[in-house]
Amino acid sequence: MKVSDLDKIFEYIGMGHDPRTHHLLPVNVSPFFALWLVFNFVLGVKYLGPHIMENREPYNLRVPMFLYNVIMTIINMIAVYKVIPMSNYFRVLLDFEYPDRNDMSEHSIYLIHLGYCYWLSKLADCFDTLFFVLRKKYEHITLLHVYHHTIVPVFGYMLLRINPLLPACFLFASKSRDFLQLFFLFLTIFPIFSRKF
Repeated sequence: MKVSDLDKIFEYIGMGHDPRTHHLLPVNVSPFFALWLVFNFVLGVKYLGPHIMENREPYNLRVPMFLYNVIMTIINMIAVYKVIPMSNYFRVLLDFEYPDRNDMSEHSIYLIHLGYCYWLSKLADCFDTLFFVLRKKYEHITLLHVYHHTIVPVFGYMLLRINPLLPACFLFASKSRDFLQLFFLFLTIFPIFSRKF
């Protein structure tokens, strides 16, 4: 059995490609690619990374982590700013009608691209786990942490592949939480600012 035959099975069970996302990488590849990425992420952060760092000193990544957190905070702020009015101030979450896969309106395409950018930011969130490995902070790599960084990209991939308006509506609801979480992380890195809050 070839991988292309397995892709036909995915088509049969309803995981066929949405015509509006066929040009987006890596959404337009096989679902097995997403599973392969997740498998390698778990293998890397739980086994390979700690094994490679075993006889090495932890890296001082204060500056790269600061830049990473500032960039992710800005991305989340922009996403919250864009999504709130585009989702009709989250009233779209009360619309239980399944979005039409043939809707090519400008509004739908814009929401699809926002959902795609959100998904890419969730992939970029995996770098915080890499920072944990390089700093030898293995106690932070909990089951819940690994579960979150594996299941969110997989669900995002599936939703972008099946009907991309679903992640644009539902996954963006957590953007404000991400922004606050990164903001408080910034405050812990620079305690001088935390006195003002």
